[in-house]
Amino acid sequence: MIALPATIMPKSRSTAKKPSNKAPIPLIEKAITINAGIDKVWAALTDPAAIESWMEDKGVKVSLKKGGKYVLFAGSTTGKFVEIDEPRVLEYTWRMSDWYEDVPDTNVRWELGTSGKKTRVRLVHTGFTDRDMRDSHDEGWDMYFLEPMKSWLESGDNKYSGYFYPRPSIRRVSDSRAVLKR
Repeated sequence: MIALPATIMPKSRSTAKKPSNKAPIPLIEKAITINAGIDKVWAALTDPAAIESWMEDKGVKVSLKKGGKYVLFAGSTTGKFVEIDEPRVLEYTWRMSDWYEDVPDTNVRWELGTSGKKTRVRLVHTGFTDRDMRDSHDEGWDMYFLEPMKSWLESGDNKYSGYFYPRPSIRRVSDSRAVLKR
């Protein structure tokens, strides 16, 4: 099972701050191309056995239907499915177990498209209530989702070998967007 670092799992609840009337926090937007078919990428995002394999988390639960719930990272991340358009769109709420009750859930949207035999993946994460919360998730998407999932899918035997290596280089497109670059 992946042990989340302090950048993802805050030491205190104070890092998930209550909403304020300040300027909105920028969203996270990432794009990556995976050398695997769209059906395999869809399964890596929705099938509990596949997720457990590339994430190395034996506590994954997925009820893949609108309003259905999921559990990731040994129960520290939960949410409900908002939109499912197999195999193109997957959208769900995102909630960390250590957030204050009055901190609203954030929203994660995956959009998949084909490019020959490869799959283009776009991730958009919105609804952050503070910059620290947003920034920790920005790094976490690369380290705990995109890179291990891509590596697992592109390996011949779908066995992910080694965390975070090679680390993706990230090209900042703007303050609110990052694009994985190989």
